[in-house]
Amino acid sequence: MAVIQQKGIRRYITSPLACFLLLLIAGVLLKSIWGLYFKVMASADARERSEKELTEIIERKQFVENEIHRLRSSEGVEEEIRRKFNVVKDGEQVVVIVNDEELPLPEEEKGFFDGLWARMKAFITSE
Repeated sequence: MAVIQQKGIRRYITSPLACFLLLLIAGVLLKSIWGLYFKVMASADARERSEKELTEIIERKQFVENEIHRLRSSEGVEEEIRRKFNVVKDGEQVVVIVNDEELPLPEEEKGFFDGLWARMKAFITSE
């Protein structure tokens, strides 16, 4: 009798309908796992961005706190006013330092023939 029951169960398990149902269940599970994988990857990226943003916010907070501490002193306020508005005290003078590389050197004024001669001389010596 046990042999007959095993043959009956085996017949149901190996039937095309049972195989189709098992494949359908496996497909649904694989689709769920696939979707879960992408959600995990998306949340890992979001966490990484959030941690980076948090680090930037902490750095910005530290900078602002340092600026507030600096501006609480009279020297800090004076320095900031001088920097933003180019203000000087009585008796002081403003000195502007200009970088030499930025300004073109003044050229000597030459007449027409002097300039022509200089160009011809440059042309001959460049060959």
